[in-house]
Formats: sequence, C-alpha cells, structure tokens
Amino acid sequence: MTQDQRRDSSRLEIKIVSEYIPLDENMSGITYKDGYILNISRSGALYTVDEPLELEEEIMILFNITLRVTSRDRVIPTVVRGKLVREHRLPKDSRLNLGYTYGLEFDQPFSALL
Repeated sequence: MTQDQRRDSSRLEIKIVSEYIPLDENMSGITYKDGYILNISRSGALYTVDEPLELEEEIMILFNITLRVTSRDRVIPTVVRGKLVREHRLPKDSRLNLGYTYGLEFDQPFSALL
C-alpha cells in the first residue's frame, strides 16, 4: 500500500482499550498484552503499547465495539490482524503515551468503517 492509498481513508480519533498477541510461528503459550487504539481507519490504526515491538511484525488486536441500539447498548467483540509499518512519537506528556506507538496496516479493510 502506498502513502497516498493510506491517507485516502479518513481516520476516526478514538481511545479503545484492547489486547494484542504477536502472530509468529510459535503460537503456544499465547500471552495477551494491553494496548490502545488511538485512531482507526478502514486500512489501519495508530496503536500504542507499553513494550517495544518490531517493525513488520504481525499482530492480532482484540477489542469491543459498542453499538447504541434503541434503549440498550450492544457490545460486539472484534478482531483485526495487521502489520506494524512505522513507529510514531507521541508527546511525552500525552496521557495516551504508553511508551511505544506504531502505525498498523490491516491485512483486510476494517468493514465496520464503510
């Protein structure tokens, strides 16, 4: 995906608590780790975690989307897969800064944002 293609889709500024797991050959002993989605688009997200990851590493993110339906909310468990394509620097005083922030490119478009 080129830089122009990444920027064609608009980003939704959010803060969603999530968990992630690295997708590597050794999937035994999976440990879920905490992270936050800071913004999201159809093609990717800005993702922050508290320990360093490797660029080009593939991860799976698990989070909930809350739909407001009539008089009650409906929580939809959601899973996306993607690859870390660039590192970002957030201001040190940012309350959203967990230490390491990455641009994540999804392996498939996130259809909830059509």
